[in-house]
Amino acid sequence: MVVRVLHVSDSPAALTVTVSAEVKDVRPYLVCCVVRGMNLKSGNALKRFLVAQTKLHDDLCGKRTIATIATHDVQLLKAPLMYDVKPPTQLKVVSLGRKDMTAVELIRHLQLEAEELRKQKKRQNVTGLHKSVQLMTLCSLLKKGFGKILIR
Repeated sequence: MVVRVLHVSDSPAALTVTVSAEVKDVRPYLVCCVVRGMNLKSGNALKRFLVAQTKLHDDLCGKRTIATIATHDVQLLKAPLMYDVKPPTQLKVVSLGRKDMTAVELIRHLQLEAEELRKQKKRQNVTGLHKSVQLMTLCSLLKKGFGKILIR
């Protein structure tokens, strides 16, 4: 695989991410980028963007078993950022459109959603959501300001 770095900032104000040694066994690689000049507020741009992201998850990311893509508003990020791993019992998260909950509660909730989706679609086998939930037994995460969790 070839990875091309388009631009690396030399600015002292550049957004940096510290990677903990513990995360290497769970998700050994991290790629970050900042995309500027994209307006996701007009029309249904955000919805189209998330549909494209989901297609990437389903295809190139192997239903999130190979990689996961997370999208955040860079204006809301507060340095320093830390990429780390913790057991789900030690995490409190706020997932998009949900209330505060522990990672254990989130995993349980997602398992129920995945099972309900499987039943609605009358599938015998598990879905990509089932597989991604199974990956969450040890959560990789990105914390802003070494506090609030951004990625599960």
